[in-house]
Amino acid sequence: MNEILNGNVFELAGADSRKFRITKLNYNDFGFHTRYNLEEIIPKEPYPVRIASLRIANPNQEIGKLPTSGDCVPSVWIDDISSAEELLLILSPEARRNLQSLLDIKFDANRMEETPVFRVSVLRDRNINKFQEDQLRIKHLIQIQEDISSMILSHKTHIKWVLYGGADYDKPNVY
Repeated sequence: MNEILNGNVFELAGADSRKFRITKLNYNDFGFHTRYNLEEIIPKEPYPVRIASLRIANPNQEIGKLPTSGDCVPSVWIDDISSAEELLLILSPEARRNLQSLLDIKFDANRMEETPVFRVSVLRDRNINKFQEDQLRIKHLIQIQEDISSMILSHKTHIKWVLYGGADYDKPNVY
């Protein structure tokens, strides 16, 4: 897993050979580096596209060190509800399950709650109750079984027409 957390490109089963990577943000929370992005590498785009914010922390993480240093397995969380919504919209249920399994995504603070990295950096902008509330909502969104991404693809012409007023798009089917 450290290779993936250190930025190596990976594929997800159920994501049609799409490529992803995790990148560290050049941001530190009082010396801790825990903020990362999950990016999709799209062949015809010059830059990867951010699809989710992640928090990655190691229970033994020291100030100034990355969570992948040391011998403990880092904990990974989806950072916010907006990121979970985006994953729901663009990944199939199978791809979301595989992402959760591959990164061992957590939806609680078990084994980390009392560590300095968690209290100072992961909880930087919220308290433990808000964190737990958000993680319950994130877990629900990630584990929805409907394939919203396929629905969007199946109805993209109509969705574009509705979102952009139909000016440059064919009119949707009229029933």
